[in-house]
Amino acid sequence: MGRKLLVIDDDPSIRKLVKSHLEPDGWIVEEAATGEAGIDRAKSTAPDAILLDFNLPDGEGPQFCRRLKAERSLERVPVLMISGFRVKTGDRVMGLDEGAVDYLVKPFKMSVLAAKLEALLR
Repeated sequence: MGRKLLVIDDDPSIRKLVKSHLEPDGWIVEEAATGEAGIDRAKSTAPDAILLDFNLPDGEGPQFCRRLKAERSLERVPVLMISGFRVKTGDRVMGLDEGAVDYLVKPFKMSVLAAKLEALLR
């Protein structure tokens, strides 16, 4: 069975792009469009990694990252934060301080995302 990635991003084109590029490599890609839906999906699917957008319609990614890390069943799941708008050093530090293991700026190359995910799961 493939590894599971949960993509929490309100942009359906990002979710579709990630899914279309990673599923042929054996990933099972789950999706959520809001932070709350992402937390619920993470609890029910037990992903191996989470791709979390900084800007979500119901809050900011770092707050959801903190909540994910507070869940005993999810505390060890690596969270990779992404953003196309929150790209200043302070934003990146905020995401990392709340538990993200890395920060990727949109637009990003799918090969870079795939390599980062592989590195996170080693």
